[in-house]
Amino acid sequence: MKVKNQIEDYVRCETLMPILGMQILPIPEMPTRRALALLTEDGSLALGVTAESAQELSDLLAKAAAEMRRAS
Repeated sequence: MKVKNQIEDYVRCETLMPILGMQILPIPEMPTRRALALLTEDGSLALGVTAESAQELSDLLAKAAAEMRRAS
């Protein structure tokens, strides 16, 4: 994973929150990307994804879901 330089006056807070909803939205100015919008109790989070990162996320989530089903 590539880590960017820190942005001045930006605080990243990592917490474990359930996802209440999600959408994949087009970005008209960037037709080769989409916005992955996640709704949490703390508000929304939007991440820009490419076709490659969307596929990788899909594969990782499918693998995690299979592992969680086996564990239950």
